[in-house]
Amino acid sequence: MDNIFIGWSGNQSLANELGNEINRNKAFNAIVGGGTPTNMYIGAQVLEQIKDSDYALLLMEKKNGAISANLMFEFGYILAKMPVNRIFLVLINMESTELASDIQGTWVFKSKKFDRAVTSEAAFARELYADFVEFEHNRLLVGQSNYFDYIDRWEECFSDLKTDSRISTNDSEYIILGCLAAYYYNDYQELYDVLHKVNYDEAVSNIVYFAKAYISIFLDSGNMRYPLNDDQMMTCRETFESLLERERTLSPKLDMILDILVHDAYGLASMLYLRNEELDEDESEYFSELCEIHCLEVFNLIKQYRESFGEDNKVLMNLFDAYICNDLAKFYQRRNDTEKHISFLESSVKSRKELFKSVQLLYPQNKFLIEKVEQEYNIALADQCRYMKDAVLKKMTVKKIKKRLDEWVTNYNALRSMLDRIEANLKAIEE
Repeated sequence: MDNIFIGWSGNQSLANELGNEINRNKAFNAIVGGGTPTNMYIGAQVLEQIKDSDYALLLMEKKNGAISANLMFEFGYILAKMPVNRIFLVLINMESTELASDIQGTWVFKSKKFDRAVTSEAAFARELYADFVEFEHNRLLVGQSNYFDYIDRWEECFSDLKTDSRISTNDSEYIILGCLAAYYYNDYQELYDVLHKVNYDEAVSNIVYFAKAYISIFLDSGNMRYPLNDDQMMTCRETFESLLERERTLSPKLDMILDILVHDAYGLASMLYLRNEELDEDESEYFSELCEIHCLEVFNLIKQYRESFGEDNKVLMNLFDAYICNDLAKFYQRRNDTEKHISFLESSVKSRKELFKSVQLLYPQNKFLIEKVEQEYNIALADQCRYMKDAVLKKMTVKKIKKRLDEWVTNYNALRSMLDRIEANLKAIEE
């Protein structure tokens, strides 16, 4: 049975109630920090308690206007010992902005309001434990082997690609997942240039062939702002048809992921080409059918992947789900098929929410990636709000999105102001 260390600041009795709740459910064993000293130094005893634990739940509550220095010391020791996705900070009657900047945001598990005049500590402890169980259940669903790790470590992976004079079979994952990572880190053009400069083994020629075509879609369309022209679409069509007929030489998992991406890119290219206003009726019908076929095939492949490999790469599959549901929602909106449009939009929001939760759990230190995924989730959620029938839920959701939007705008304005000052100083130097 796994042990959970409970650290506390401000109120030991709440920590004891949470420990009792955990032990009562018998799924974990709680170790409340401190307790009756059995060691000459209580600090040494607490370190031994942490060493014996598999998880840490830290209850951060101010006492006399401050968080306990002892708890912050324990937090540092815990970080050195435990995986980051087994450490949970609970802020009680506090905001994350009151923490030191190094532990704001992604480290915080929950921010909870607690009025002891209204709610008992035992009831609040039950609520905290229920939150933890749900969070841990979602973490376990993520799976152990995840190609999304390449996206998280993109800077390191891309550095390897840039320093190699030849791309080999060992670089297959880097290139395939790099197509997705480049979107998040704005590296499309640089990745495209790297792939054109280096030599590559015949074994990975199809992968390089795909990567160049995939990146070209975004570069040619101005990151999906403009339609593809005839030549660009025909190049995509020839490339993707050839790739779908290729000999499967990769691992079964990676080959299926490449198939998913090829069909996804084929559907996306067709959708962008359909934006051309000069297409005649036959052309529109042909590429509409092509778009729908390949987008729906992505669903079939994701289902096959899950049937073959279980929950492995769950985060990446959620990413694919979110992408393709979003594309199909737009496709059916263009076709004026309201029922399918709303259905796929709802699926996109659900997948983006799951993706956001998973990225938070697995990659808590990658604040940039978490924020990008959260923004995509809010974009889809705001779109879905237009079709919500529950007026109260709609109002609450809009308020939540607006609050987060205001925070992003404030951060953007602060950054914009700093950049303007730098630019002004540089101009002054030139003058």
